[in-house]
Amino acid sequence: MTDSSLRRGLVGMVLLAGCSTGRQAETSHAQQHAAASRAGSAAPDFDVSAARVRTLLEQLVAADTENPPGNEARAAALGAARLQAAGIPYQLFEFAPGRQNLIARMRGNGSAKPLLLLAHIDVVPTAGQPWTSPPHRLTEKSGYLVGRGTTDDLSDAALDLEVLVLLQELKVPLRRDVILAWTGDEERGGEGIRWQLQHHPEVLNDAALA
Repeated sequence: MTDSSLRRGLVGMVLLAGCSTGRQAETSHAQQHAAASRAGSAAPDFDVSAARVRTLLEQLVAADTENPPGNEARAAALGAARLQAAGIPYQLFEFAPGRQNLIARMRGNGSAKPLLLLAHIDVVPTAGQPWTSPPHRLTEKSGYLVGRGTTDDLSDAALDLEVLVLLQELKVPLRRDVILAWTGDEERGGEGIRWQLQHHPEVLNDAALA
């Protein structure tokens, strides 16, 4: 995982969620301005957004959600605080003590079916692994961001949340609802998403894309 890959991922996801043009993701500054114009909003500053993604990723890595035991409520609280600061409504669902899913939805005009941005916030254990740096501290090595969960799946979680923040900041007119779902226990038994679909399926089950 690198800073540039965070930025490229963010550009493509915002275009998919907000512009819904079906065109290939654009990455130059001029193309970003054109994309924002198509969406009816100001041009986003993807450098600022990528920096925010990195900050959130650093916090998520430090939260230490190794599964077992999980403790995903730590990570969910970080996401909830970011959403609250951006004025985006969210819900926290506890599927076991200390273990939560975080769900947020931005409303579109309903002309297209909802898009689900799904990521898990638990990570695999580090015991017995030959780490050369603290696994729960984000470290940059040779241009790469290193830390437990940076590629599976905390970077996706941070990117997904920043997409909602950008859409909110830019007041993008959405054709579809955009749903953020951070779930727990993916690395063990999938209890987080299973519990969600059993107890509160209404928050996810109308999504057509994921």
